[in-house]
Amino acid sequence: MPGWLYFDVRPSNSVPTLELRLCDSCPAVDTIVLIAGLFRALVEREVDALQAGTPATILSPTMGRAALWRAARSGWKATSSMSAFRPAKPASMVVIELVESLRPQLEGSGDWDIVSELTRRR
Repeated sequence: MPGWLYFDVRPSNSVPTLELRLCDSCPAVDTIVLIAGLFRALVEREVDALQAGTPATILSPTMGRAALWRAARSGWKATSSMSAFRPAKPASMVVIELVESLRPQLEGSGDWDIVSELTRRR
């Protein structure tokens, strides 16, 4: 039964979209807007890379789960490293670097101003 499977991202069963389940509830509309803008930009970046023939970035499932757990537990106070060989950075720095790396996609969708502003407010 599809509803019983645990996932972070999956294609929708009913509409042509991807569903993000990293955070099922957000208490602030600004957080929802920020996450939606980042998610759309990430999907656009990966689609562009796929169409260009660029190999997908492979994230260790163990490292990904650990990062999600740390973020859920500690929020902005968490540290994050996507590699066992790189030192962990504060979550806020990781998000700022992510937003900067997604600037072309965010500008293309018209989301740069709001996403960068919401990131600065954090």
